[in-house]
Amino acid sequence: MNVLTIDSRASEFLRHRQAIPIIDELVHYLDSNTNDQTDLIVHAISIGAFIYSVGLLEAKTSSKIMTLFQDRIKGEIFDSIVYGSTGRMAEGVALSAMKNSLARTTVKSTLNAYFYFTRNSVVSYFDKAIDAFRETPLDIPRIFLYSKDDPLCDADKLKVLIDTWLEDGKDVTVQSWDKSRHAAHLREHTDDYIRAHTSFLNRNNFGQIKANL
Repeated sequence: MNVLTIDSRASEFLRHRQAIPIIDELVHYLDSNTNDQTDLIVHAISIGAFIYSVGLLEAKTSSKIMTLFQDRIKGEIFDSIVYGSTGRMAEGVALSAMKNSLARTTVKSTLNAYFYFTRNSVVSYFDKAIDAFRETPLDIPRIFLYSKDDPLCDADKLKVLIDTWLEDGKDVTVQSWDKSRHAAHLREHTDDYIRAHTSFLNRNNFGQIKANL
C-alpha cells in the first residue's frame, strides 16, 4: 500500500488554476504507470484537501480521471482539513499566521476583499470544489483528524457533513480533539494520532505502508 500525499502551497489555494497542474501530474502518473496497480490512500493535510477536491471536481467532467480515481484510490485520510466559509478561512489564516492584532486585522481585511472581488471566479470555484467533495463519488473508507478549535476549520459544519455521510451509509472514522494546533496533531497528540491512524489502516486491511509517492 502506497500513501498518496498531496503537497500544496497557499498560492495554489488562493489561485485555484495553479492547483489544476497538480491534478494533471497526478493523472499522468496514474495513467502512465499502468503496470503498477498498487492501491493508494490519499492523505491530505490542511489545504491539501482542497487540492484533492479540485481533482474530484475535474473527475466530474472527465471519465478518464473518474475511472483512475475509482480504480486506484482505496482510502482517504484528512488531517486538519480546511473547511467552511471564505470568511472563516480569512479569519483562520489571520489568526494562524499573525501574532500582532493589527497585522491580523490587516490580513483578514485583505483576504476578505480578495474573496469579494473574486467572488465570480475564485470563490465560485471554491464552492464547486466543496460541492464535489461533499458529493464524492468514491465509496471508500475515510478518516478525519481535526481539532474543534482549529481556526481554519468550522468544526460544526464539518460535523454536519460527517453526520450526513454516516446517515448515507458511508464509512467514516473521526478522531477529534477539543484543543490542538492546525496541522500539528501528530506532535500535540502523538498517542491518539498513531492509535487512530493505525486502527484505520488495520481495520480496512490496508496493510503495511511501503513508500511515499
